[in-house]
Amino acid sequence: MNFWGSIFFITVSLSLGAGIIEDAEQLFYHGRFSECGKLLEKNPDLKLNQTQQLKRQAMLEYLSGSNPEQIAANVKKAKEIAGHRNWVASDILNHAAFLIRRAESWKSRGIPEYQELSDAAAKLLSRLNDGANPEIAIKHVVLQTRNLNLNGEYDQPIEQIQNVLRLYYPEKRHAAGQKRGGGTGEIQLLILLGEQYSGQSVSTRNIQSKTVSLTAAAKCYLRALRLLSPRAGMYKEISDRLCHIRETLRIMGYNLNLPNSIRPSKPVAVAMIDEMLRLRRFQDVILILENKHDHDSRLRYALALSAVGHTDKAVSAVKELKNYSKPEFLLKCARHALSAGKENDAAYFLRCFLKTAPDSPDARQANEMYINILMRQKKYLEAADLILRHSDLVSDPARKEELTFLAAQCYYLSGKYAEAVRLCRGITPLNHHQLLQAKAEIKLKDYSNSLNRLKTLLQSPKLSETEFHQSLTLAIYAANESNSPDTGTLLETFLKRFPSDADMAAYAYQLLAWYSKQKPASDKLEKLAAFYCRNSKDRAASITFLLKCADQTRGTKSKEEILRNFLLLPSLTASELTEILNRTSSDHLKQTFIKKFRIPFENTPEICRLYLIMANTEFSLGNDPGAMDYLNHLLCQPEIFRYQDCKKLQLRINIRQRNETEVRKICQELLQSKLSLPVRRQIALFLAESWERSGENQKAIASAWTVIPPDGRGADREDTHAIQKLLNLIIRNAQKSNSKTDLEDAKDILIAIKP
Repeated sequence: MNFWGSIFFITVSLSLGAGIIEDAEQLFYHGRFSECGKLLEKNPDLKLNQTQQLKRQAMLEYLSGSNPEQIAANVKKAKEIAGHRNWVASDILNHAAFLIRRAESWKSRGIPEYQELSDAAAKLLSRLNDGANPEIAIKHVVLQTRNLNLNGEYDQPIEQIQNVLRLYYPEKRHAAGQKRGGGTGEIQLLILLGEQYSGQSVSTRNIQSKTVSLTAAAKCYLRALRLLSPRAGMYKEISDRLCHIRETLRIMGYNLNLPNSIRPSKPVAVAMIDEMLRLRRFQDVILILENKHDHDSRLRYALALSAVGHTDKAVSAVKELKNYSKPEFLLKCARHALSAGKENDAAYFLRCFLKTAPDSPDARQANEMYINILMRQKKYLEAADLILRHSDLVSDPARKEELTFLAAQCYYLSGKYAEAVRLCRGITPLNHHQLLQAKAEIKLKDYSNSLNRLKTLLQSPKLSETEFHQSLTLAIYAANESNSPDTGTLLETFLKRFPSDADMAAYAYQLLAWYSKQKPASDKLEKLAAFYCRNSKDRAASITFLLKCADQTRGTKSKEEILRNFLLLPSLTASELTEILNRTSSDHLKQTFIKKFRIPFENTPEICRLYLIMANTEFSLGNDPGAMDYLNHLLCQPEIFRYQDCKKLQLRINIRQRNETEVRKICQELLQSKLSLPVRRQIALFLAESWERSGENQKAIASAWTVIPPDGRGADREDTHAIQKLLNLIIRNAQKSNSKTDLEDAKDILIAIKP
């Protein structure tokens, strides 16, 4: 068995957290959606904090549109929701918001079924009655607007938003110089209305219409700014939008007067590009910035290129820059590169980001992304060094230990086993930490320490099934290498605990080899044979293993117990049954096998050999008719298999049946065949004894003399014994027939050969 392939395989988590959510997140980033979905589905009951729960929900939501079956199921569910008639207002708003959000996502991903989700949301919203509740009315119009915008519709939302503003936030309230700080609902509606006018301006090619729409949008944004505090987060963004509108109108030949307090937070040209990036108009950005080489333009050009998959060109653009004013753009480029499967490009962007903003709040995530890339590229040593540097940024002790362990894993995979052991010694001896340390010690050939560590680990009640399996296989290997007396016990534990394991057969053979050296009690071999027969799915392998067990056992009874396991098999071939019968000393057990596995006769060497064994078995049990039944199959063939053995058995059967005529016929047939001299004497003895039993004394004497040598010496002790029996037969029959010559000659030879 390949131990280094099966025992030392180490699963390195795809994330630094080594948790299910982090693993799924990395699979998700790399577009491996099927694997990500399976991982999340296998672990539905995870204990997650709020952030992890949000990540899980976000990934599952994205995966809902990742294949046709899920898309169809979600569309069907959306129609069922829209068709339900008993939703209250809050239910309608929640379901509609969910469907619109999913439709927006699907549209951005090019999934045409987004339209069916949009239609379902529209159907729901059409049944909503706000009951003069401004909160419900605002949510209603916001959702309707988002849904209509999905299909490029901006005119209808304008009218609806204006109606809500007119009802709940009339403009005349601000005529007397109302102070800043209007309701969030009013601000939200004004910004939404401005976005509709901006959308109108984009969708039309008529200059006059564009001017009117942009002016109306500016009016809405200005009204919203009057309600916002300059310290509010949206204040700068709305100011930038107004400056963007002013610049657009200026290009078209119109002048938009804005209050002096409204100033762009960045150059207008840059703001316009950023707005285009926000709207995902990447191709437009590429066309505009292709020939611009200033710092701000080049960085945004690289971001747009990476977003459309041209990460190699994005790398070239970034290489032109000496510093990066917006390092967060580099992190976005890295994410785009990972999504496109361009890990080398992603690694370059991450290096640039970490070099520029090592203290950024995003540095931890960037480090994790870069480490994962290095690990997937099997640059484990580089990854280990980076992990240890990254751990210095972490204050949480548990997190620091987690990173140290990951570094130890990387050192192990890079072949730096001593470093892996050193790091493991410095952290809490958790089960998986001890397991890695034991693996590294085995690689260092420190089998004794590794085995002791693993034996202690195997006693831990908190060990998972996977960890127990790994610990046990490692312990077996270490015990084997150190010739530990615990080897047998460990192997027995493995087979008992993991009977269905893919390596069960290999460990069973190891245990059998161990038994052959240690000479254990015979019942251990019996139990091992029975275990293998029960758990092996390979019939041929089971037969081979049982035969090896039978050959190894010392006692006849134990061997028979092992062989009885064959009776559990549904069938045996002729050659397999022959192997078993040859190892069975009990004729009754042989007969049991013969009855269980009936093999139809065919004139092939394997089956003929089997039928001869079966005939001998029946003869030994005194079943002469049964023996002859098997034997006749052989004797009726044109060319008889092992002719002499068959005829000898036929001879013994007829002798026991006292069928003397048939006995003498068979003897004559045998004597006419090519026989060795000792065999010939044995057959002649049978013939002479037959004549003797029939009272034919002279024929008995004559038959005996034909095979007795002049000096009476045989080829071996058994042959000499046969000659003595022949001489005694001559003496008996000579006395009966008064043949003095035969009597004297036989006595003389008998005296001469006696020791």
